[in-house]
Amino acid sequence: MRAVTESGGAFVSVSDEEILGAIPMLARKAGVFGEPAGVAGAAGVKRAVESGIIGRSETVAIIMTGNGLKDIQSGNSRRGKHHCSSTRHGRSSKSRKYRK
Repeated sequence: MRAVTESGGAFVSVSDEEILGAIPMLARKAGVFGEPAGVAGAAGVKRAVESGIIGRSETVAIIMTGNGLKDIQSGNSRRGKHHCSSTRHGRSSKSRKYRK
């Protein structure tokens, strides 16, 4: 922690809601399905940008080690309006067979 402050760095804290909100955000924007611990950094970057710690034009690298398959329930809890499922006659579009 001393190294962060001595180097001019900063700390941010994020809520559980912000972390869970980062799951669908990363899925939509980067095609990455992360679990809560893995996306906490992305939630922190979002908070840091919103508070002016990180400039909107700056480049940031986030290391994510937690795959969303480790905690599918958390990912599903945030699907809400952002998840689309096409159904026809009670079947999902994935189960339909198409003819040439």
